Formats: sequence, structure tokens, C-alpha cells
Amino acid sequence: MTVKPKIVVAEPGVELRWSAGLPGIIGGEHSFAVTPRNGGTRLVQSESFRGLLAPFSRRTLANTSASFRELNEALKKRAEAG
Repeated sequence: MTVKPKIVVAEPGVELRWSAGLPGIIGGEHSFAVTPRNGGTRLVQSESFRGLLAPFSRRTLANTSASFRELNEALKKRAEAG
């Protein structure tokens, strides 16, 4: 499936958020937000879904959650190495 997201927020050093979907059927937002924390930076990745098909997409969403955890770990490793 090809998704064409729309950037909703692009504030360097603060947040990157995009949305995509089929209006009324299924839609979602994904974001990365950074905040200073204890001399470092805290990254929060979040995602929300809405629409008629959202409750039926749990398996697909569970699979993407695993990919996001892997992305977070790789990003953490890279940030701590630099």
C-alpha cells in the first residue's frame, strides 16, 4: 500500500508530525517530539488512528509497532555513539 502523508508540523529541534489516510474510513498521525532532559534529549514517538476501519487494523498496527521500536533503538544507538 502506498501512503502519501501530509506534513502537519515541522519545527526543527521540537517536532515532526505527519498525517495520512482516507477521510472518514481510516486516518492517522505520527510524530516525533524532542525535549531537553537531564543534560540530554528525550525523543517521544507517537501515533494515533481514527476512522471506521481503525478498530479492525490492530494486527497491522502491532506489526508496525515492532518496526517503530527497532527504529527507536537504532536511533538511540546512533545518537549515543555521536
